[in-house]
Amino acid sequence: MSEVENMLRRLELVERLCTSGATPGERAAAMARAAELRARLQAVLQPEPQEESYEDKLRRGPEIEIDIRLKDEWSARLLFALCVSHGLKPRWNRRRGGNRVIVSSPRRFFEEVIRREFSQREHELYQMFDGVTANYIYGNYYDDEE
Repeated sequence: MSEVENMLRRLELVERLCTSGATPGERAAAMARAAELRARLQAVLQPEPQEESYEDKLRRGPEIEIDIRLKDEWSARLLFALCVSHGLKPRWNRRRGGNRVIVSSPRRFFEEVIRREFSQREHELYQMFDGVTANYIYGNYYDDEE
């Protein structure tokens, strides 16, 4: 039995007690309990709306089409993936040369959420590339005898 069904059953029993209580005090207590059960039932059936997040507020602006040219394919792939992860629908623009991503988004959302996260992730990506490159070079082209 679900929580709602259980509450409805208890409310029905308490309402019967409201009309068939032996004393006025018993009926008054049953009415108070019925009011409590109705309030709890309403809260379960109609939960209070959740407060909107900052990111959701930024999404409400007018959408514009943003065409971004990036320095390399890795950055373009990263931006594309970030846009998808935030629910946007980016597309490639290879006709205008190289690594271009087009995305429709409210400008403030793009600047404050996507661009900020992209800058951080791009920095992490290039740090990782530097480490992998250094390991490869030192592991393959320097003598171990030094």
